[in-house]
Amino acid sequence: RGGEAKFQTFRDWLFDYLWNVTNTPWKEKKTIQGYAMPRVADEKWYADWYFIMGMYGMCEKGLYRTPQQKSAGLDQVVFPLLHQMKDERASTMVTETIRSALPAEVMNFFSAKSLRQAGINQAALHPSMTLFYLSAISGHDIDSSTQYYFDPTDVGRGLPTINALHGKVDLKTPVAVPTLEALGAGDLNSALKLMDQVFQCNRWGFVHC
Repeated sequence: RGGEAKFQTFRDWLFDYLWNVTNTPWKEKKTIQGYAMPRVADEKWYADWYFIMGMYGMCEKGLYRTPQQKSAGLDQVVFPLLHQMKDERASTMVTETIRSALPAEVMNFFSAKSLRQAGINQAALHPSMTLFYLSAISGHDIDSSTQYYFDPTDVGRGLPTINALHGKVDLKTPVAVPTLEALGAGDLNSALKLMDQVFQCNRWGFVHC
């Protein structure tokens, strides 16, 4: 559901050293249930979660909180703009953003719901995909009593589907952690200088300064 992104909080996020992923648990509005959501890097910048979140922080003031937002307890909320909206408005805003990048003749065929549909359909195309793998990050029931014994907080259960979405042939491919060293000496120094200028303090310090 398009408006569910508003419930994302930094307080819930953590890096899982067993699986080498960042876990950003997802909360379902309809069922009030939550489940682990692994995030990984990608060779393509537009599909790289770390790159996207970095751009959100650097270019969209994603770490900034107004005095009003701080007093409202939104320090840890990832998307305070969405959090201040009603669920329907947040979903509409996502829909409008998607349609703004599409040709007029097809734009009305897509909405906030399309994000979930696209992910599920893309992952389902993988020849090794199963309903057990898919349901780990889609949140859907699989009409099996086995489901009630699954641990929804186990981030490893969602990795096969995440690997499928990132184009891996083997769904059990180990996750590679992105490092600045991969840039090489020259680009590494440039990246560190950029970070020194952009991030003058850590996130917690930033939102409280």
